[in-house]
Amino acid sequence: MPRRGELLELSREHHGALLLARDAMRLPLEAPRDELAAMNRRIAGYWKETMAAHFRQEENLLLRHPGVLPAPLAMQLLDEHRLLASMSVRASGGGLEAAAVHDYGRCLAAHVRFEERECFDALQEAAEAASG
Repeated sequence: MPRRGELLELSREHHGALLLARDAMRLPLEAPRDELAAMNRRIAGYWKETMAAHFRQEENLLLRHPGVLPAPLAMQLLDEHRLLASMSVRASGGGLEAAAVHDYGRCLAAHVRFEERECFDALQEAAEAASG
């Protein structure tokens, strides 16, 4: 389903998230400390510049359209937001080692796929119905 309105921008932001996820998964497990530190900074920066607001927008959509997503999907979305937020905050202190950076990348890519494939169509339909 084509994205429009608020979901169009959220979908566009997913592209940046997928690029970050790809790069996180490509970080060598034996990466030099400076590369690891740079990736931690990139993850933390993405959280501050984009992801925190992105998550708030998605969660506000859920609040504005209660019951649109089945409860297990809504809970999964919120649980994944909490996990990714926690990892992003750890990255801001340089706290993600290479294996954790890989985990972050896998979690982020899977989360984007989950939202696009399982959540956004239902939210798009609800938003369009509410706007008339």
